[in-house]
Amino acid sequence: MKKCRFNDANFIAMYIDGALPEEAERAFAKHLPGCRECMEALLLAKKDIFTMSTTDFEPLPDRKPLRARFRLFRDVIELLENIEGGEGFVPVRLLPVRGGKTKSFSLRKGGVSVEVKADEEDTFAVVLEGIRGKKIHLEEGGRIVERIKSEEDRYSVSFLRRGDYILYVDGGVLVEFTVR
Repeated sequence: MKKCRFNDANFIAMYIDGALPEEAERAFAKHLPGCRECMEALLLAKKDIFTMSTTDFEPLPDRKPLRARFRLFRDVIELLENIEGGEGFVPVRLLPVRGGKTKSFSLRKGGVSVEVKADEEDTFAVVLEGIRGKKIHLEEGGRIVERIKSEEDRYSVSFLRRGDYILYVDGGVLVEFTVR
């Protein structure tokens, strides 16, 4: 069965936020009643938003967050500096796809693994592991990019743009990083 062209997490999030162009919003609203797949995805997203908005975060014990700086090229991300905190990010060697030079960097702290990697063109992704049952909050420049209570052990956020990011796990700062 072919996946519905509208069923995309970023598209649905923009629909919920009222951030779609008017024409796309109208088309999706018209499409929804006839597409069980999109309706389920929309209801799940709204359930997650409700759960996160009604859940209190308990702060982690006071620890210095890890901080790092990256530079993003067309399809490659480069670690410029581990600024402070623990072991920091270390390179993860990936097999190149079709001759690509994609690299990623990973860190592990408090049982959570965070991977920062080049995505497509001038975007990057953050992949989290070891997060089942944890509350995740990713912020860019003071704006919430993603907020979930994970029922899965692995979660990823893609198509992120350059900026200053803070990743919170269960209410405490796990890592701060900048991608330029």
